[in-house]
Amino acid sequence: MSKVLEVVVGLIGKHKTHHPFQTIDYEEYLLSQRSPKQSFAGLWEFPGGKIEQKESPLCALQRELMEELGINIDTQSCQKLMLIPWRYDDLHINLHIYQVHHYALSPYSAENQKIAWWKKTDITSSILPPANRGLVGAISLPPCYAISGMASSPQDFLQKTQNASTKGVKLLQIRMPFPQWKEWNRDKDFIKQLKSIMKRSNCRMLLNSQCVEGIDKAEVPLENWRFSEDLEGFSGWHIRAGDLTKKKLSKAVKHYSNYLWGSSVHNEKELLMSENIGVNFMCISPILPISSDPSKKPLGFEQTKRLLQLSATPVYYLGGMNLLHLPYIQQNQAMGIAGISNFWD
Repeated sequence: MSKVLEVVVGLIGKHKTHHPFQTIDYEEYLLSQRSPKQSFAGLWEFPGGKIEQKESPLCALQRELMEELGINIDTQSCQKLMLIPWRYDDLHINLHIYQVHHYALSPYSAENQKIAWWKKTDITSSILPPANRGLVGAISLPPCYAISGMASSPQDFLQKTQNASTKGVKLLQIRMPFPQWKEWNRDKDFIKQLKSIMKRSNCRMLLNSQCVEGIDKAEVPLENWRFSEDLEGFSGWHIRAGDLTKKKLSKAVKHYSNYLWGSSVHNEKELLMSENIGVNFMCISPILPISSDPSKKPLGFEQTKRLLQLSATPVYYLGGMNLLHLPYIQQNQAMGIAGISNFWD
């Protein structure tokens, strides 16, 4: 039986910006470099360490950051982001991830390790140990993920997209049937205006997989996932649960690794499939009963929390969610909420 190690990790940022939905974003994060004597020597990691027996994660974080960096964190300001379970051959690690918002004293190398402030955009999975790689999503994804709903025309769609961006939406999934998307995509002015809204509001847009040509086939040609020149600037794809079985999907995710990839999951099987494919985040649903489909059995908060323990990938809660749920959800290891009605009108 593998040994289980409980570890706490602190995300320490600077140059913060306040955003809608009562969230704080940071432009840079403090990383430390692993020594030549450690495994994964030379890679960078977020500071933290082992949780001792009978020690709470926050007490461990306070102790570790004082020992490593000489700072005294305000534990009341720390926000729990997620729990990342990770398995090596002979070791099972649970990473308890916290965002540190306030601390006293200036960080320095208290243990003679190399430390540096990294721009958020430069922190990629290639510089981090495997167990830390789920944190790339944690620092780059917003707390709210909007999904487009009904629109009577391209102009109506643009207006509703503009409304969503005005509310502070920074990540939007465009969801519509392929024939409709193909028709609207022919309108160069529509695409130009959509990209303009995206650029002005610094909002990333993902296309739902139903917008991919050939998605009704068992295997989608690799080149069909590539955005055309007209669509350059779109951020990536959101894979429907029913499309997770498409042949060579994981190859597409790896080939277009510069895209942002999300997926929809409703159970353990789909969650593990998404994890194996290598998506950057998931939407798990339905959490609560939804009026549009009352026959669909909700997972509930407790079952969802148990599913999260199987995943090292950031997760959004979807189905029956509203902004009042956001603080509770973020304290229970999820990135935030996803939905239509909160953001699209």
